[in-house]
Amino acid sequence: MAVKLKKLDTYSLSPAETNLMQKRKVEFWDYGRLHSMALFLDFVMESDCLPGWKYIHYNPNNYAFELPLSGELIVTSAERNFRLTCGDVLLLPPGEYNRLETPRGCRKLSFGLLGELLIPTIPVLFGNRIFLRGIPAEAVCRIAREAAQLLKRKNSAEVPKIAGLAMQMLMELQFPQHSKLPQSVAEAVHILEYNFRKPLRIEHVAREVGLDRTELERQFRLYLGTTPRAMLTRLRMEQANAWLCDTAMPIKEIALKLGYSSPTAFTQEFRRQSGKAPSKIRKDSLS
Repeated sequence: MAVKLKKLDTYSLSPAETNLMQKRKVEFWDYGRLHSMALFLDFVMESDCLPGWKYIHYNPNNYAFELPLSGELIVTSAERNFRLTCGDVLLLPPGEYNRLETPRGCRKLSFGLLGELLIPTIPVLFGNRIFLRGIPAEAVCRIAREAAQLLKRKNSAEVPKIAGLAMQMLMELQFPQHSKLPQSVAEAVHILEYNFRKPLRIEHVAREVGLDRTELERQFRLYLGTTPRAMLTRLRMEQANAWLCDTAMPIKEIALKLGYSSPTAFTQEFRRQSGKAPSKIRKDSLS
């Protein structure tokens, strides 16, 4: 049964915004409500965004997922700034306003999930996290493109297959900490992600999860290919970059908000990680 394509209020773009999209392919079919589906994929969109693209995003009903395929996407969500590159996914819950932008351009995949099954499923798969890393972008993109073709055909006989692809999508997005990582490593990752703005000692993180620092570092290298200190630094540098480029917050305040003992300590760490001083990053973002 063919269903008329509904206008997507969530992804309606102004003429100026549309002009900054070289390509925009979106497929949408409200088959889930028509067939009383508990979980369904209601849209898939792949777009090439030119430098300077900005968009205020609002989801009234569905969970939207943003996945850069190349370039960098900046999202302000839940009073936090996120810088996404390929392999990162941001989950945008319904009922929230979010700002999306790409100062340097990006190609991205967006898709939405709906259904009563999501209410218990999302917390089980992702906890209270909305920023997912290490996602197999190729696999997710392959599933999304297959689903887009089915959505385009709008064939009722293919509804079960679309629903199956929606579940596959969730499984691919499931962050490793919920299925593959030891509980101690998963808990340490959680502590780092939710406390990186505070003065934080790795010894204290290790103690919280029942390990000593040496064992925690060994497990991080084994399962994540990094160290707790490197992950903490990455989280801080991502937030620092966002504040430097998107706000006028003084560098001294950024340093203190990210748990550094002094602006000098922050500047030295930032220069080690990026090769540039914070002031240079801010100046470049304004040019």
